[in-house]
Amino acid sequence: MAYWLMKTEPETYAWSNLVHDGRDRWDGVRNHSAKLNLMAMRLGDEVVLYHSVADRAAVGVARVVREYYPDPTAEVPAGKSNPWVCVDIEPVRPLPVPVPLAAIKAQYGTDQPLGRVEMLRQNRLSVAPLRAALLCSIAAVFHPLYGVETGLLALASAAVRALLEVARPDRKSTRLNSSHT
Repeated sequence: MAYWLMKTEPETYAWSNLVHDGRDRWDGVRNHSAKLNLMAMRLGDEVVLYHSVADRAAVGVARVVREYYPDPTAEVPAGKSNPWVCVDIEPVRPLPVPVPLAAIKAQYGTDQPLGRVEMLRQNRLSVAPLRAALLCSIAAVFHPLYGVETGLLALASAAVRALLEVARPDRKSTRLNSSHT
């Protein structure tokens, strides 16, 4: 299973809209990098929904329920094939508290190796893979307070533990030192 970040303007389509609808098509993506990310999504992949513009916070977790297909909202000239795709998602659960971008940046700024995630580097990218650094940031903001240990957050907790293990200079990890040459 892979993890993704999808950004939306809450004034246009918010987490509450997805919850109300129960399932919806994620369409209207007109960025080639984001399109490739949509094409890489598989059934069951989890998605963190992020409210951009005013809220600027991660608000909920959704699941991919239909892999990519041609985006019916794309305006395609006659005789041309549709270059744009969409996926269908359904809500899984809200985050216990919204995780603001400021908190994520405070945990791992863009100048830190862990902060080199697409969301922080390419703020115009609306669909991006969710790397361990961002998972850790989201979990670090509220996990100690709420004790949530399921699904996406369990992975984030494991990622935090693994990163802490790697970061300890007094200990070598056998997982990092492969015997293969």
